[in-house]
Amino acid sequence: MELSPAMSALIFLVVLICIAFLVITVYLVIKIHRRKPEVADKYIIGSKGKAITEITKESGQAFVNGTIWEATCENEPLNKGEKIIVISVDGLDLVVGKKES
Repeated sequence: MELSPAMSALIFLVVLICIAFLVITVYLVIKIHRRKPEVADKYIIGSKGKAITEITKESGQAFVNGTIWEATCENEPLNKGEKIIVISVDGLDLVVGKKES
């Protein structure tokens, strides 16, 4: 089966478009994957949550805005189940305090 020059050109064009789409997609995925994670401090500071483990000055976990975060506290340790409030953000860790009722 012989292909006409027009059909060959059309196949070449489709293959070229597919390759270009693939190259652009891979480039964008790599670019997004290399970005540093960001936390919008202004949205999370002041949010209320709950300690899901004991939170000390060194480590702990808190449930805030539907997400489990690594957390530390500024002052006294917080017990598991205690209500907390986000005071600041340190990288991807939250600094929390006891929520005053």
